[in-house]
Amino acid sequence: MRIYDKQCATCKKTLSEFYQTGLLGCPDCYYAFGAEVLRTIKKVQGTQTHIGKKPKYSSVDRELLEEYKKLMVQKEQAGIDGRFDDMAKISRHAYELLEELQRRGLM
Repeated sequence: MRIYDKQCATCKKTLSEFYQTGLLGCPDCYYAFGAEVLRTIKKVQGTQTHIGKKPKYSSVDRELLEEYKKLMVQKEQAGIDGRFDDMAKISRHAYELLEELQRRGLM
């Protein structure tokens, strides 16, 4: 039996199919082709260890940024419409939000 004929006992996927598609058939394939999968991962990524990525912004950060953008649009529209009292209120709120964004290192 050639190594490429090696087969997962559960889903019957072969090592040859894995090399052709880059896809495994089921969770048991990781056990059946463990060494081969790890070699392939190391070859492609340079390491077998998953490092992952940390999101640049948290969901709260994104919400604050979006709120700030909305306020700036509302402030501009209030100015265009001549609603200067509303514009002043929006400016104060936007300034407070800007301070928070700066404190978080987002602006």
